[in-house]
Amino acid sequence: MKSTEKKLRNILKINAAFTIVSALVLTILSNSIANLMHIENNSVLQYIGIGLLLFAVSLIYNGTKRELSHSQIKFIVIQDCAWVAGSAALIILNPFNITPIGNIIIASVAVIVGLFGYFQYHFLTQLKFNK
Repeated sequence: MKSTEKKLRNILKINAAFTIVSALVLTILSNSIANLMHIENNSVLQYIGIGLLLFAVSLIYNGTKRELSHSQIKFIVIQDCAWVAGSAALIILNPFNITPIGNIIIASVAVIVGLFGYFQYHFLTQLKFNK
């Protein structure tokens, strides 16, 4: 296995681990997080957590399968970029009147997700794929 491929697989697995932890925190501690951020309906956080678990399955699958799929990893990068863009929109527009600490949490997670997206894209563009 090439060094670049190994790095890409490792980033996918680290992204999966971070995503699983985030999903469990959002699902299990949804009441506490909702109170901290002043979100009225904590079930939104639980739904996000469930969605993140599904995303983590995709990350694990793609990080461990025999052949890497350019299109699937590119789609993962797009989803990470969408998370960052959505987070920025939440912070800038603040449609739910989220607290400053909530915005800091959202921004911090977005930075981490953005780094995953960047490194996944960086290593993906260095690999050669059969078309």
